[in-house]
Amino acid sequence: MIFRKGRGEFILRILIFLILTGALLYASIHEIFIIFKVQRGETLISMSINDLTSTGIPIWNSFICSQNLTRVTIETIKRGINSGNNTRAIDTTTSLPDSYISKTNTNALTTGDWTSSTGIWPCYIFNNSNKDYKFMPGTIDQFIITAYVNGNQSQQADFGLIFGVFDDIRPLNMVEPFTAGIPSINTFTFTLTEKVDINNKEEWFSTVNKQNTYIPSSIGSNSIVGKFLYSPETYSVYYQLSVLFVLYCWSKS
Repeated sequence: MIFRKGRGEFILRILIFLILTGALLYASIHEIFIIFKVQRGETLISMSINDLTSTGIPIWNSFICSQNLTRVTIETIKRGINSGNNTRAIDTTTSLPDSYISKTNTNALTTGDWTSSTGIWPCYIFNNSNKDYKFMPGTIDQFIITAYVNGNQSQQADFGLIFGVFDDIRPLNMVEPFTAGIPSINTFTFTLTEKVDINNKEEWFSTVNKQNTYIPSSIGSNSIVGKFLYSPETYSVYYQLSVLFVLYCWSKS
């Protein structure tokens, strides 16, 4: 009886080993065939353009820093539409809830020296990780961050604002921020490229274009040190699909 029991356990272990080995070989069979030249695999790249006008483009997470920064406001703009008599409706501005804003500082954002050895600067982060807000024509056309200091901003400087955007693909520790003087109004646009690899993993890559920097004597209120505005250059997204094309061919070599 002991012999039969031991033999049964041995057979069971062999069966489990064979099942696991078979599953591993099945999952790797294409790669094994390619290595031994039983079949040839090539990655084909398909390019197309997708229109995201109706689905929208998620607004990036972003941050802004300044040496004496005390608060920020986050707003979206809906552009007025031209009417039939060549007059344009007034743009509509909407303030976003403060719950999307959190306070931090440059030491928490980077291990590098973003402040040119002028110490730690306060920063504010806008977090849209849940993608609650999206750029959509006629709904949200532009995004604005406005930076404030206590009292009046009387000093002008070529370097006084740090601004950046980040997401899952471009995390904070990889961001190279934009810089601007104070006071200043900075306008950006961006284009998107979506890539899908052979494992069906989606990745979004953004190309940011600095369009314009305007340095006024003041910006509406003397306590405002700067504004950053950004929006999509286009809602046409370049879509790149990578597919592993396998050609079966027994090698003669």
